[in-house]
Amino acid sequence: MNYIITEHQMKIIAEGVTGTKFGENMRRLYSFSARLISKVEKKYGINLRLLSTWGPAVGGLVMPLDNFIKTRNFNFTEQQTALVLAGIAATLFLDNKSVLTKILNKIKEEGIIDGFKEVLGYGKELKKVFVRFMESLSTSINSVSEILSYSFLIPIIGDIQNMLGKNPDIMESSKLIGERLLSSGVVIVGAVTLIEVINKILRRLS
Repeated sequence: MNYIITEHQMKIIAEGVTGTKFGENMRRLYSFSARLISKVEKKYGINLRLLSTWGPAVGGLVMPLDNFIKTRNFNFTEQQTALVLAGIAATLFLDNKSVLTKILNKIKEEGIIDGFKEVLGYGKELKKVFVRFMESLSTSINSVSEILSYSFLIPIIGDIQNMLGKNPDIMESSKLIGERLLSSGVVIVGAVTLIEVINKILRRLS
């Protein structure tokens, strides 16, 4: 099935971290997720280490939401922001009602449930648009769960597109970007499929 991605939807995907150092960006996403997990565990006593198995994919979806919070008037404390982002990450990545219930109870205790729901709505839209975009590429990836493992691409879609201006050879650029991402040591997807996905993205954006 083919899907059409609108300019507005592409803008949603492309918002986030910028820079052309792909490996460095992956480590930054991974570190962001690790700090988030640590903050929530220390402040609220909730173990979210299952999220770490997703590598930088969590950061790929959650870091743009952190930027969303910072540009709106939510008035969350640093700890509350971490709690909200953890709740969204748990909702989008984990099939664990026990963990999610613990987070939601803390969010209610903090009196920030309305803000959480607003950010969660944006997060779900970001996820939907990204999944739709990936499905439109007609890659060998079949499930939504597997697509989500590529969420680390969300903040660097713009950077991937910029590579076309430096090297119009799509196959060569695909391999180069794939190698740089994998060299970070935190990307957990397969090299062949990653290069295929990047190739399809470059062709879509060219």
